[in-house]
Amino acid sequence: RLGRDGHLEVPVTHLVPAEVMGSGLGSPTSHTGDYDIQMFDEEVVAEIAAQARQQEDTWIEAEATVLRAEVEDRMGRSELAQGHYHAAFSRAIESGHSQVMAQVCIGLLWNDDPQDGIEDVMRWLGKGQAAVSRLGDDPELQSRLLNAAGYAMYRRRYHDEAKSTLLNALNRSEDVFGPNHPALAEPLSGLGQTLAAQGNLDEAQRIFERALRLAQREFGVDHPNYGAAAENLGAVLAQRRRYDTALERMREALAIKEARLGRDHPRVAISNRNIASVLHQLGRNAEALP
Repeated sequence: RLGRDGHLEVPVTHLVPAEVMGSGLGSPTSHTGDYDIQMFDEEVVAEIAAQARQQEDTWIEAEATVLRAEVEDRMGRSELAQGHYHAAFSRAIESGHSQVMAQVCIGLLWNDDPQDGIEDVMRWLGKGQAAVSRLGDDPELQSRLLNAAGYAMYRRRYHDEAKSTLLNALNRSEDVFGPNHPALAEPLSGLGQTLAAQGNLDEAQRIFERALRLAQREFGVDHPNYGAAAENLGAVLAQRRRYDTALERMREALAIKEARLGRDHPRVAISNRNIASVLHQLGRNAEALP
């Protein structure tokens, strides 16, 4: 692959034991001759082949386990997801699977308990960055890792650290995908929420308006991503006492949630509560009643 500095990068795929390496007949050093893998010792070759098969099995197990963790995570089964993430990380260490290590760190940062300290966030961020570095500093993976860490910091109310981390994630995503790619949705959302929590409502509104335009262009106005962006923008507009416009955005989000999740879903109830709060501010209490 081509590195960021323009040089060709060739990653390591296998480690060959020193005892089967040779520098060519009659040459005491590889500096003056070729460098060969010797295949004459059948026992050594068989042992290495068995180790390779075992490593490949563990590699496949690591990939399958992290996939199962991600499925449990999406289904809201956090405890099961965490157990699978930790199992996947152990198998990834055993097999040297840096891709899975990075995926686990991202998953655990999203799946974390905000009651845990910031030390846990920094620990998994550090492990993830080490794994990404071994993969050649993949910018897409680095952006996903920073985004997950930024959200974890935000949930713990480390707003300055969250803002810096999410800005870094957003900049990396823009470098990789350009300014109008769907991958920017998550860092934009996290950054907007962090800015709002800091009281920087002007900047938060600008970020959420950008996220809404992006979602409309890439997904359409009936997509959950558009609904999430509309709800975020509505919340900031309500904080700025722009209640009529806030109500429009919140009702857009509610319609999408009801269509996707049904009227009895807990997330729909949250949207109804937020709308009722805005209606109360407008003095329209009768409309706020269920």
